Amino acid sequence: MKTMSRILGFLSVVLIAGLAARCLADESQAANRTVVEHVRVKPKASEGELGTSLYAASKTESPFFKRLDESEKTTGGHDDEHDISKKAGKYVGWFGIVRAIVEDQAKQQTVLTVEHKYFDGLTDSHIMAVSFNGSGDFHAIVEGIGHQFAPLSLVRVYGKVAEPKGQQLSRLEAVFVRDWHWETFTFISAYGIQHGNENWRKLNRIQLNDIYDSNPDIEYYRRRLGDRPEDIAREKALRQRLLQAAIAVRPDAKKTFEVFIDGIRDVDSFQKQHEALDAIFKARDFDALTALLIQALKENDPRFRTRVIMIICDDVGELAAATIPALITAVGDQDQYVRYYSVRALGKFGPPAVAALPTLIAATKDADHYVRANAIEALVELELPPDQILPTLVAALKDTDSYVRFTTISKLEELGPAAATAVPELIELLQHDEDVKVRWNAAEAIGRIDADGKLGIPALTNALKSSFPLVRRFAAMGLAAKGPKAVSAQPILQQLLNDSDSGARVAAAEAVWKIGRDSKEALPVLNQVLEKGDGFGPMWAAEVIGEMGSEARDTIPGLRKMLKVDHSHFQQTAAQSLGKMGSLASDAVPDLVELFGDKHDALRAAAAEALWNINRHPLAIPQLLKEISGDSWDKHYAVAAIGRIGEPAAAAIPLLKELRYNRHRSVRKAANLVLKKLDPMAKP
Repeated sequence: MKTMSRILGFLSVVLIAGLAARCLADESQAANRTVVEHVRVKPKASEGELGTSLYAASKTESPFFKRLDESEKTTGGHDDEHDISKKAGKYVGWFGIVRAIVEDQAKQQTVLTVEHKYFDGLTDSHIMAVSFNGSGDFHAIVEGIGHQFAPLSLVRVYGKVAEPKGQQLSRLEAVFVRDWHWETFTFISAYGIQHGNENWRKLNRIQLNDIYDSNPDIEYYRRRLGDRPEDIAREKALRQRLLQAAIAVRPDAKKTFEVFIDGIRDVDSFQKQHEALDAIFKARDFDALTALLIQALKENDPRFRTRVIMIICDDVGELAAATIPALITAVGDQDQYVRYYSVRALGKFGPPAVAALPTLIAATKDADHYVRANAIEALVELELPPDQILPTLVAALKDTDSYVRFTTISKLEELGPAAATAVPELIELLQHDEDVKVRWNAAEAIGRIDADGKLGIPALTNALKSSFPLVRRFAAMGLAAKGPKAVSAQPILQQLLNDSDSGARVAAAEAVWKIGRDSKEALPVLNQVLEKGDGFGPMWAAEVIGEMGSEARDTIPGLRKMLKVDHSHFQQTAAQSLGKMGSLASDAVPDLVELFGDKHDALRAAAAEALWNINRHPLAIPQLLKEISGDSWDKHYAVAAIGRIGEPAAAAIPLLKELRYNRHRSVRKAANLVLKKLDPMAKP
């Protein structure tokens, strides 16, 4: 037993001695290890004016900062180029971007290749800011490994500059490194003369004037510094997942979808995306595209998901209806932009997205007011029986945000008399809302919604006395919608014919005519605004004149003059109004034909339709056929004109069938509507 005790005692002494020696070695190694401080917490986005301040060293950094000579506390400014190759033997604190990280296990060292950045001593108060320019690369020799440096982060390296050896980069023997990770630093506009590595500079995809951002996100750095290795690997995996989803449905379309994926991932250019979408639409690869989009909506990057949803919303729409369940899920996303565009996209689907009803109702309570407003719009687009959505819309009239209230009013107006239960709330908004836009929008909506006018007419009549011209104008428009029922408002409306605001005068003239069906009082006012009115007054007058038709024949010279003004909306309205005059406007035919050479699609279509309405002009339908067979994204105006012409334009049917697969949703929607009229057997 004694022998065993002695052996155990000896082993204990040896073990303790070994542990002690190891601890001493570790302490020695730790003593040589460079101190590294990481800045990982993203500062809050600044509000109001941005502030500038002197650089403030952290508590850990302060002893190293204080050792700097005054001349070394800045590393180049507007006038000082700060040549790092001439700093041998000096103790410095250099800023730069980490371009490479090499850990030497044998030497227990980390070598950083750093792209130097100028710093004039001033930074933003809320975020670290340095110049985008610099004087060249250097190596930072950091004792120890496993420091967790982040590629392409910003560092400030303190230490003594070693004597250069041949053509090697300057070497900085680091004693302290402060490391700012992405989202904790930004670049000031590029002061100082750039002498840095041009290979790094080529990775920048941003104009120098746009280098700065006070609240940078991940994409900010990628567009200025390039991709980190982990980003490249993640991007490659994402690309493969998306491609596999598409080619699982359409194996022979690999090249097309590779281009498309590159396009949606390249935030600097939509050209690739557009070219690929054109090819996809031409080949009608919508099943494969839908599979790709569904996969894309599962990805973690909210910016990427947002861009994908925008494609669904603005381009693919009903041709990718299988994405609806994923979009319903996306309405609950943490990212406000994902929620916003998801709600918009669901609205664009219309009735096929009826399963989204509960989700959209919930979205009207979203924290973001744009999401709430778009949820209101989407609810109406579902084309459900009004009683299923009216309680939600009426409740939204009390929303704290004026944009939401304004949007809700507009959607209620679309429902017309079916939304009559909302009239009391609309009157309340007309009379008391703090936002004048909400008040005038409520005035117009009341006129469209309140069928019998018992509540609306007194409220609108009183609103004619408002001190706000827009409220007076839209109150008059609301009364005009009531027609003869609003006869009690005639005396005040006649006074409004002399209003100081041309828009109010036009609206009063319209109301006087629609209520009394007598153009004698209205026409002189409309003609005067048409000829001499300011702002958009002449265009509004032309719209009312068009409704009056042949009764307003004396205004034809003024409408022909408007065809010559340098404003496409004015010209378009004049053309439409002349068309409503029928054969009385035959003198305007040459003017309208001349507009076929205009650059605006909508104006050319309006001129062609007017020619048809005036005298069934032989050039009208061929011009409209030319419009819908071209490459313009705005051809839905011409499609709608063909629909109004009807059977005589039946030659457009083959083209309209092709337009059901057009890139632009507005064109597809218009084509499907017109086909229902011209060819009921054509399935959308």
